[in-house]
Parts: sequence; structure tokens; C-alpha cells
Amino acid sequence: MHRYATVTASTLLLVSSLACTGDLMTSAPATPKYERSEIRGGRAPAPFKTMKDLPYYGGQIERSAKGYMQVSYSSEEATVEQLVEWWPAAVEAEGWTPKVTGPEPNGGFSGSYKTPDGSSGVLTISPTGTLWMVDLSVTPPIPDN
Repeated sequence: MHRYATVTASTLLLVSSLACTGDLMTSAPATPKYERSEIRGGRAPAPFKTMKDLPYYGGQIERSAKGYMQVSYSSEEATVEQLVEWWPAAVEAEGWTPKVTGPEPNGGFSGSYKTPDGSSGVLTISPTGTLWMVDLSVTPPIPDN
């Protein structure tokens, strides 16, 4: 009986430690630390205010201007793999049509898009020191003369 209890206790300890670290093969995807709508450092500028499902997940707006926003992430908020998965999917869900997209040699992402109103959109995800930066910009279409 004592031997069985020791094996059971050891097994439970191993399973619970693996579950806490996320190494359990059946573990669910990591839950973001922050809600998708929560962002630090200010509010999203126009035209990003109307984009309801951008994956901020606790990122911080570092710079912003009309049609431009830079959001920073530390490894506590998201991994680069998560950013590269979330951001392109989010802008495409908002109706941005990819023109040219792809991975960058540094593990990031770069893409140019056409927005629903005919503007040009650019999304880049790149490292800056210990942070990953997501740059999102929109340029209105140039009128034909």
C-alpha cells in the first residue's frame, strides 16, 4: 500500500508540474495574460479605432499618429510566433486583402494590404532590443488626376 501511495503521489506531482509549465502534451493553447481589448499606453488612433478585434493582449502603444500605430510587446505579453499568427489574421478579418506578405529573416513578419476603402495598409512585426514591435499604417489612396 505504501509503495502504491508513493507512486501515485509522485505521478500526481509530475502531472501537476507539467500542467503548470504547459509541457503536458494535451495542454490547451496558452491563454493571453490580458483581454484582447485591453491595451496600455493610450488609445488606438484613427482608422484603427473602428477595428474591433485587433489582438492587443496587453501590448503598449509606443507611438501613434493618424493612420499609424506602433504597439510593443515583451515576452510576458506574447511570443513572436503568437504575434505573427494573430496580427495578420486580425487585419484580414477586418477586410484587409493581402497584396504581398511573408516572414522576415528575424522571425518577424511584413505585409502590404489593400483595405476595404481602397487605402494601402502595411503591417510589420520586428524586434527592437528586448521588445517586439507591431507597426500598422494606412495610407489613403492617391486621387487620379
